[in-house]
Amino acid sequence: MRLTIWAVFTLGVCACTAGDSDTGALPEASVTSTNRSARSDPALQRVEPFSIFDNVYYIGIGWVSAYLVDTGDGLIMIDALYGDFVDTAIEDIKGLGFDPEDLEYILVTHGHFDHVGGAGEFQQQFGAQVVMTEADWELTEAYLRSVRRIQELAQAKPIEVNLANHPGMGRLFERRDLLAERAPGEPHPFVDATGYLSWLDELRENGEVKLADERAEVGR
Repeated sequence: MRLTIWAVFTLGVCACTAGDSDTGALPEASVTSTNRSARSDPALQRVEPFSIFDNVYYIGIGWVSAYLVDTGDGLIMIDALYGDFVDTAIEDIKGLGFDPEDLEYILVTHGHFDHVGGAGEFQQQFGAQVVMTEADWELTEAYLRSVRRIQELAQAKPIEVNLANHPGMGRLFERRDLLAERAPGEPHPFVDATGYLSWLDELRENGEVKLADERAEVGR
């Protein structure tokens, strides 16, 4: 199954909680860890790269995602990881049979360090162009506008696949395991338009609660 990518990036501060996902609970303890030392430990964070579709691969770590897309005319990486995990991603690209020199673009979903920190290194080593938006301001209000806009888009043109920038938010590893056991003709576990809409509803509701709480704090 080869996927044509329609990328929709939600900007702003994630108003999700540690248990948020599109249809269920987080699958792996390392994803939910708030311990900074655990998040920087390569042994704890190591995830073997895996194919989601014929041309889309997971090359992220346990608590933050990164994806590789083979366009046929070059490679696109979605999010750039950070620190020592840049080398991990490079090794994974090679391990999947690709050449990092073929990286054409790094698409950064948002400006948090764990997603953009390695972009400069990929650019310096391989000449990849880094693409991201200017706007990552007015964080909480922009977040809600983004979610509502994506809900409109998803209603008009259903979004079937949620490749989230944190694995737990898309039940990524649980779906990986289901994909490995998938029999011919069975539904693809990553294709779930209904689950994606439910997840957006959850994000919007959490964002509205967070905004109300922050406004209440300001009014005190």
